[in-house]
Amino acid sequence: MTPSQSSDTAEAPQPAEVLAELERILRNPLFQNSNQLSAFLRFTVEATLDGRADQLKEYVIGVEALRRGPAFSPREDPVVRVTAGRLRSKLAEYYLGGGQFDSVVIDLPRGGYVPTFDFRQPSSEPGATGSDPGKSARGLLVPAGVVFLLVITALAVWFLNRTSAPPESASPVPLTSYAGEEVQPSFSPDGSRIAFSWNGEKQDNFDIYIKHIGKDTPVRLTSDARTDFSPAWSPEGRTVAFGRLLTNLTSAIYVIPASGGPERKVAESTAPAVFRPRPYVAWSPDGKWLAYSDADQSTGELAPTGSVPVSLFLISTETGEKRRITSRPANSVGDAGPAFAPDGHALAFVRTQTLAISSLYVLPLGRNLVPAAEPRRLTSGSMFTSSPSWSPDGKEIVFASGPWDRLQLWRIAESGNEARQSLGISDGRASDPVVSRQGRLAYAERWTDLNIWQAGLSNGKAGPAAKFIASTRVEGNPSYSPDGKHIAFPSDRNGTREIWTCDADGSNTAQLTSMGAPISGSPSWSPDSSQIVFDSNREGQFDLYTISASGGPVRRLTDDPADEAHGRWSPDARWIYFMSSRSGQRQIWRMPAAGGKGVQVTKKGGVVPFPSSDGQFLYYSERAGQGQSNGLGGLRRIRLSDGLDEPVLPSVTYLNAAVSPEGIYFIPRRDATGHYFVNFLSFRTNQTSPVLSLSGTASEGLALSPDGRTLLFTQIDSKISDLMLVEDYRRAK
Repeated sequence: MTPSQSSDTAEAPQPAEVLAELERILRNPLFQNSNQLSAFLRFTVEATLDGRADQLKEYVIGVEALRRGPAFSPREDPVVRVTAGRLRSKLAEYYLGGGQFDSVVIDLPRGGYVPTFDFRQPSSEPGATGSDPGKSARGLLVPAGVVFLLVITALAVWFLNRTSAPPESASPVPLTSYAGEEVQPSFSPDGSRIAFSWNGEKQDNFDIYIKHIGKDTPVRLTSDARTDFSPAWSPEGRTVAFGRLLTNLTSAIYVIPASGGPERKVAESTAPAVFRPRPYVAWSPDGKWLAYSDADQSTGELAPTGSVPVSLFLISTETGEKRRITSRPANSVGDAGPAFAPDGHALAFVRTQTLAISSLYVLPLGRNLVPAAEPRRLTSGSMFTSSPSWSPDGKEIVFASGPWDRLQLWRIAESGNEARQSLGISDGRASDPVVSRQGRLAYAERWTDLNIWQAGLSNGKAGPAAKFIASTRVEGNPSYSPDGKHIAFPSDRNGTREIWTCDADGSNTAQLTSMGAPISGSPSWSPDSSQIVFDSNREGQFDLYTISASGGPVRRLTDDPADEAHGRWSPDARWIYFMSSRSGQRQIWRMPAAGGKGVQVTKKGGVVPFPSSDGQFLYYSERAGQGQSNGLGGLRRIRLSDGLDEPVLPSVTYLNAAVSPEGIYFIPRRDATGHYFVNFLSFRTNQTSPVLSLSGTASEGLALSPDGRTLLFTQIDSKISDLMLVEDYRRAK
């Protein structure tokens, strides 16, 4: 409660007592490492004590406490809401740890930004002497010797609870809240420590860290310049296995002592990036084997995405013996995410049908971890599923599932006889769940702010860029109508990823589609600006659809079991070019715009088509080759008159090319300093020059207005991931 408020049963702390408590909180390591949380808490507490509680609105806090500047817009920048949520969690963690004996309690109730101040309530257990719920904690007078004994007893109980039987808190509390991204947690066998991957205070590289639960400072375990991910604690607790990214198509498994020391490479894997995390590696219960994904090139087949088949393998940590334990079906991409049951009777894993759809399976195991039967499917549908983790008794599996960018946490019986149940602890921001032997649950909670930016163009240079289409959710991949009057873009601001439109100045935003699919995206206009082609995985795989620019029913163009996406109209409106994996690998195809049979256009692997405005060339982003780290590769073009195929650019990031009559605007992979730039390749000079430096991380989508005066691009403005803890996953809420 605030000083101006009173209670029927207790008086409020005085301002001096509140300020003293504030200083105690800010001296705690939980807050010393976060200037943003400290500034937020100090500003709101002092404003409330000064009688300015009615001024604590998002804009005021953003400008005055978080120094966002007078141009700050709460609608476009969610920093105040995100920081408030983290502050509430940090205060809860503080009062469960270092502040558990503080007499004054500062809280930030949900639904607002005005803190409350109260005294910690004394015990009122039946039979307690001298206990009066109507008096504050200050009114309790206890002899010094009794106080000493009470404190010692409380400390002992608290210590035993932390080490053996933690309190059954059903609500998540933060495990970490460092700058950047902490992901992929793994419990030590006794549940007292957590290993995780973190991109560090400078957000420059992911390494493996270990943290004692209840202590704030982590210990860095690895320091290689390459990306380290997905740690897994060995059953006896002395060793941590993890993955290391070697190239875009190659990873390695290493083991390292949990106390630090030299690392040892165990195996290498050529599984593509989609099969690396969640989790990448798992220990067998006896600690003798590691399970992981690897590409099996012996079959000579290709998966639907154009990659080699991916299956699960075991490798002995003692002898290096390797053997395969799963084989993906012909209609799937591969198997990943292994997790052994506590007694070794089964292996849970994820089988991927397409890049956006995967299901949870259980493989029964016999002696020596030999498969005892075919894998059983536990989940189905058109969702992305990952990160299986077993309950301590081996009867349930906890996992993440949903649209790939809005995952929720679930649990399901290993028998498959019961429907899955939501844990109900995250609004689509949860990933990487892991359950300890004691029943604790840890997971990563993510916040990603992805927006469309705009910059004016003049004389080959861009003016200052500004947010143009923004919300607290995700929008990207903008597309100008050829008449220059409208913009189409995908957004999930209403809960599912749909196609939206707005006027060229950003006004009159309206939802165009209602597919109800996990993902609908990649909008592109017909030459007369009357229709939009887009892709959606409403039926499971991605297919192409069209819709009138004014709304109405959608028309499905493709129904092949393979993925079809990234449709683009030819300038004469006769054809629609698109990516398809129906030939065994991703290539560019084309089909009649009115519908009909498609024909393959490229032969070297293609992902996103970009027809030239004169209709003479088809530009396309090629499939990534060995060692390419940007997820695709370069940009190529085919001369449609004779099929001449030639390279144009060595590097183009996903969807980030816009072909004009004068040249190509594009975003290559980031430079050596970690920055992204929009560049321009002139057809006249064949020279490339920088146009604009991005302030954030490039995402998907680059668009040029028909008059060539405006550039739209998509960037990640902020990306935060903290680890959360629930003491008993069965009581999560």
